[in-house]
Amino acid sequence: MGYLSISNLEILSKCLAVIAIIAAGVWSLFLFFKSQQIQKAQLYKDLELKAIDLFLEAMKNSELNKIYDSQFEIPKTDIDSSESMQWSDSIASMANYAYSILNLFELVFNLQKRRLITEEIFMTWVAWYWDFSRGVFTQWLWRNAKWNYSTEFMEVMDKFFQIKDDSWADAYTILDNKGVLRYDLKKWLEARGGRS
Repeated sequence: MGYLSISNLEILSKCLAVIAIIAAGVWSLFLFFKSQQIQKAQLYKDLELKAIDLFLEAMKNSELNKIYDSQFEIPKTDIDSSESMQWSDSIASMANYAYSILNLFELVFNLQKRRLITEEIFMTWVAWYWDFSRGVFTQWLWRNAKWNYSTEFMEVMDKFFQIKDDSWADAYTILDNKGVLRYDLKKWLEARGGRS
């Protein structure tokens, strides 16, 4: 027979079928990874929008910013009350605001542990963790509320609250030692002017 015999056509058709299956598999992988990128981008956008909402809330009610104040004095009646139902309206509002931040922090922490957000993005949140842990109010609140959070997050935040000096680089070291970061911390800090 001629050059393209039945057996040659069968081999050619099987080869084309295998090529089509491989191409479909590659295309499916491409679509899967593209979908993952889109989901991660959406997740990051949602986190940033929630953070913006919290900042806007503090702009509307400047009293909420007292949670960051290292000189804030919590009224004795609120300190003595272990029941949040007995807190003054001001303290209750500040507590609810701080709880919202803590919940967002824990979410971001867990997303980083699962590698659903990049380390570069996560590290930009760490400065906020550190600022949050400097406030007298948040230190007081954390002692009473930390048991509502996952053990690993609680251990990390406990260490943040224990930092006594003004070096937020220590906060990155805590996360690095905990295995949350797999990033060259020294290189990252140097790229930002060596701020520590």
